[in-house]
Amino acid sequence: MARCVWDHADSSVDERSAHLTRSPEAQRARRYAVVLMTLSAAIYANTLGFDYALDDHIVLTDNQFTQQGLAGIADIFTHDSMAGYYGSRTTPVAGGRYRPLSLATFAVEHAVLGKRPAVSHLINVLCYSATVLLLFLLLQRLFPQSADAPWYRNVAF
Repeated sequence: MARCVWDHADSSVDERSAHLTRSPEAQRARRYAVVLMTLSAAIYANTLGFDYALDDHIVLTDNQFTQQGLAGIADIFTHDSMAGYYGSRTTPVAGGRYRPLSLATFAVEHAVLGKRPAVSHLINVLCYSATVLLLFLLLQRLFPQSADAPWYRNVAF
């Protein structure tokens, strides 16, 4: 009996997912998503050949906590974000800045991949492209398209 219930549940899920993947709306949304992700990656792909720049030395290349890799994560989560670079000298940066997640990801990146700017920039490009995709999916849910609305109301989404 239980097997029959599971088979029925699985088949209804399969039918629903098959309908969603075959529908013209789903195919159009998938095409839009691919185009948006490709464009967003292409816009920032030129950074792959660059070296570290701007604040990268503060948070990555010269930060004693991120340079320790995985061993520095405890310090990252227990200190100000600038402590790994400035140490106890707080005069250059007044005020507290506690942003451990980005520094922790840099520490993991440094531990796994070393000091390779092209890989760091590739990770940023992929994260940006994924953010564009998530924003697209969120906007699609917030503002569903209407089949009977004029075409220009659906252009942005």
